[in-house]
Amino acid sequence: MGASYEEYKRVAPPHSFIHVDQFESPEKLANYLKYLDRNDTAYNEYFSWHEHGTIGAWSPLPQCAICLFAHTAHKLKPYTFPNVSKWVERCMCWS
Repeated sequence: MGASYEEYKRVAPPHSFIHVDQFESPEKLANYLKYLDRNDTAYNEYFSWHEHGTIGAWSPLPQCAICLFAHTAHKLKPYTFPNVSKWVERCMCWS
């Protein structure tokens, strides 16, 4: 279901998410979610990282460019780059 626990762990603040792989069965996951619903202290621990953690600025621009391309690609003529390395070196995205 989605990205692996290790991937989330790599990018998310500690104790800020619940992952299905942390539980032996769907029933145990459901029981834990019910527990959190009844226990405000345990639930709020998932937000304690706000007190000492930060999230860097995120720009949606790459995703917007991909979306725009997906909707307009049919209008473009095929083009090949004779030297991809040279194109990458000149690309404004890398500067």
